[in-house]
Formats: sequence, structure tokens, C-alpha cells
Amino acid sequence: MRALLSIIGMTVFLSACSGSKLTKDDVRLALGDVRSFSASGSFLIGQKLDGKVTDTFFLSQAQQLEEKFNGAKKDLDAPAGPLEYRRLKVLELAIQGADDLHQVRYGEVTREKEADLLALSAAAKNLEEQLKDD
Repeated sequence: MRALLSIIGMTVFLSACSGSKLTKDDVRLALGDVRSFSASGSFLIGQKLDGKVTDTFFLSQAQQLEEKFNGAKKDLDAPAGPLEYRRLKVLELAIQGADDLHQVRYGEVTREKEADLLALSAAAKNLEEQLKDD
């Protein structure tokens, strides 16, 4: 019985590992999401610093964007074969974006964070261009 459970467990594990490889389109979609979330986060911080949104609205939207970054991280939680390097770069951008939004939700909202997210969006755009060439 124990051997049978081990075989079943190993079969489930191997089928899960082999069937969850990311494609170029998966990486490209996650990258587009990260770029969009970064630009939105930068815009949101700018609006907050300019006094154009309330604290409640800002915190709600920042939380939603942080959750979207975390969703992108989950979407990238599988090997990507020859695109593994690109997947890791996109994952790194998603982690940084989630971290930046977390910091502004629980710390100080600054122009520096606004610029950081804008730079993150530009880095994602640059990576998108590189991915087109691959």
C-alpha cells in the first residue's frame, strides 16, 4: 500500500511538472501586465502627491495594484525552458513592483517611488522589445 501511494504521488508530481511549462506568449502577457501595473502605480503616486486623490482611494488602488503584481508573480511560477532567463527578469520586475507598492502603502509616498515605478515600466517595455527579437 505504501509503495502504491509513493508511485501515485510520484506520477502526480511528474505530470504536474511536465505540464506546466510557460510559453513565450505567457511570458509576454505577464510582462505586459507588469508594465501596465508599473505605469498605473507611478500615475497613482503622482496623483496622490499632487493632492488629486483621497487617502482612502489611494490606499485601495495601491492595494489592488500590489495584488495584481502578486498575481503576475504567480503566473510566472513555472519553468519557461529556453525563455527561463526572460521569465526570471519579468519575475524580478513583478517582485520589485509589488515591493514598491507595499512600501508606499505602509510608508512614505514620495516622488522617488513614483520615478521608481515609471522606471520599472520602462524596463518592462525594453524587455518586451527584446522578447520580440527572440
